[in-house]
Amino acid sequence: MTFYLILYNLLILPVAYVILHVLAWKSSKIRRAIKERQGIVKRLRTLEQKRDSSKPLVWFHVASAGEMMQAQPVIERFLQNRYECLLTFSSPTGKDWTARLHFVRNPGVFCDYLPWDFPVSLHQLLKVWSPCAMVYVHSELLPNLTWTARGQQIPQFLISAVLRPDSPRSKLWGIRHFYQHLYSCLDGIFTASPADQERFARFLPEQAGIQYLGETRFDAVLDRKQTIAKPHIPFSLADKVVFIFGSSWLQDEQHYLPALQKMLSKHHDLFAIIAPHEMDEAHLVSLEETLGDLGVVRFSQMTSTDSPRILLIDFVGLLSSLYQVGSLAYVGGGFSTGVHNIIEPCAMGLPVIFGPQFQNSAEARSFVLQDFAWSIENTQQLEALLERFLSCQQELSDLGARALASVECLSGASQACFEEIHNTLTRHL
Repeated sequence: MTFYLILYNLLILPVAYVILHVLAWKSSKIRRAIKERQGIVKRLRTLEQKRDSSKPLVWFHVASAGEMMQAQPVIERFLQNRYECLLTFSSPTGKDWTARLHFVRNPGVFCDYLPWDFPVSLHQLLKVWSPCAMVYVHSELLPNLTWTARGQQIPQFLISAVLRPDSPRSKLWGIRHFYQHLYSCLDGIFTASPADQERFARFLPEQAGIQYLGETRFDAVLDRKQTIAKPHIPFSLADKVVFIFGSSWLQDEQHYLPALQKMLSKHHDLFAIIAPHEMDEAHLVSLEETLGDLGVVRFSQMTSTDSPRILLIDFVGLLSSLYQVGSLAYVGGGFSTGVHNIIEPCAMGLPVIFGPQFQNSAEARSFVLQDFAWSIENTQQLEALLERFLSCQQELSDLGARALASVECLSGASQACFEEIHNTLTRHL
């Protein structure tokens, strides 16, 4: 391990740090992450003074908003069992998502950025906070944080763990050995799927503590479902088949807009809600111009006298609640970077459609095999699916019920992760 520690700190980390600051010239998100980390070590030292030293503290680290969602239900279970939690994140989207979480107002929760992965500052913070455990999410492991925690004999766990079949971590010789040493610092690897458990077992043949406990996002979505109110829509959607296009990119729109235009003209019981991924004014105006003949109204401008065929969402934060009024969902990203979160619409009882790039999502791969999720490659395939569902709406309802049942069947990972970590800590302490 000494070799990799020296290699990382003398070569990889300095180069990565320089590249990050160079990229900041072109990325507002990176500039924001750099700016908001200023004074972070001092902030975390000050924040520690507010904790209750009589309670054990678990340090959770996440990369961004998606991992924050996975950590949320596990954190809540620790808080319910008289633990305190430090929650750190790497990106501005992680910070933004944190602000939306109700439990961050709990006096036993402390949140901020993780400092840059330099060993001296991390060693100091681990001494100051004295966590009884470190919990990482999905695949985010910071080498110096992991090595330093191991050196201080702090138990470490990876939850909702994923190892992709084509991951360089398991394919490329030098990277493989580096991560084998890094993963060897962990006391538990709790995988999101049985396939991930098998890949980790092959990747780390001598590693103990590799278990399939499931994907905690199912719990997060079902927990949040209990608190989400339906959006106020002043006109009736009764007897409508409501097709929701969630977080769609331009590449998605190029395929679904022609199909939507054709189906709306042909089927008067079809209603569409479009929540684009990019909600800048130019994009919204472009959508209005494309669909204007069919009757479009923006969510922020709708009134009880409107009778549109298309509702255009023009601000963020509504998508989860909108799924409650839907019949069917198209989830974006599948024609570009990879499909976005399909668990939310399924948890609301909606079958889902998405583009061909869905191998990034284990649940998408699984749900396609269960026949309540479909990948399309072109406009014609989407038209065929819509014709099928509009001609037999009972089938659409039955498929939605199967989607919800599948999500509910896959829940429970958060409690299992909590119990495994808690039981380990009970033995450790």
